[in-house]
Amino acid sequence: MLFGCVIFYNGGMREIPYISLDVLLRTLVAEKEALVVGAVRAVVDELSEYRAVPREELVDSVAGVFDAAIMCLESSAPVDEVLGGGREGVYEVAPRRKVQGVSLASVLRAHRLALSAAQRRFMQMAERSGLPFEKRLEVMGIMWEVGEWF
Repeated sequence: MLFGCVIFYNGGMREIPYISLDVLLRTLVAEKEALVVGAVRAVVDELSEYRAVPREELVDSVAGVFDAAIMCLESSAPVDEVLGGGREGVYEVAPRRKVQGVSLASVLRAHRLALSAAQRRFMQMAERSGLPFEKRLEVMGIMWEVGEWF
């Protein structure tokens, strides 16, 4: 037996927003300073050891994590290939932080907090702008790889 169904819609059709990943990344870069400031605040609030780290140095580190994520999102190359040249700088952070009284666990957590700030903001913008779900998953996968790289 066949059943027919007719749906009546009385509301107006509204346009579903859509944005390209390139435009969304440019917007994220434009908000970099505010994201870095927020991430630095989160690191210092959660990890009291970081109060001994000079603020400018911490800002540079957090900005570096943000920049690494953006570079990887803009590139079609694997994360290790994109970031591989900066490995020496990453290896210098932990020993410097140890001298400043910061544990390795806190260094790793600080990197995660910095990357999470970018991830959260990206997801807010992606949802609001209509970036396709598959593209959001792809971006989150790349950001996860960046976190693992650090």
